[in-house]
Amino acid sequence: LTHVTQLLTHFTQLLTHVTQLLTRLLTHFTQLLMHFTQLLTYFTQLLTYFTQLLFLMYFTQLLTHFTVTDAFHSVTDVFHSVTDALHSVIDTFHSVPDVFHSVTDTFHCY
Repeated sequence: LTHVTQLLTHFTQLLTHVTQLLTRLLTHFTQLLMHFTQLLTYFTQLLTYFTQLLFLMYFTQLLTHFTVTDAFHSVTDVFHSVTDALHSVIDTFHSVPDVFHSVTDTFHCY
C-alpha cells in the first residue's frame, strides 16, 4: 500500500509539473502570437506611410521640404518599431527552448 501511495504521489507530482510546463509553453506561444500581431500592425503602418509619401510626392504640388522630411521621419520611426518588435519575437523564441529543457528535466527526474 505504501508503494502504491508513493507511486500515486509521484504521478500526481509529474502531472503537476507537466501542467505547469504546458501552461508556460502556452504563455510563450501567446506572447509570440502577440508579437507577430504587433509586427503585422507595424508593417501596416509602414505601408500606410509609404502610401502617404507617394501621394504627397506624386499628387501634390504644394509639397514642401518639411513635409517630405516629416514623412521620412515617420517611416524611420516605423522601421525602428518594426525592429523592436522583431527583437521581441527573437527574445520569445529564445525563451521557448528553456521551457522544453524544463520539460525534459522534469521527465529525467522520474
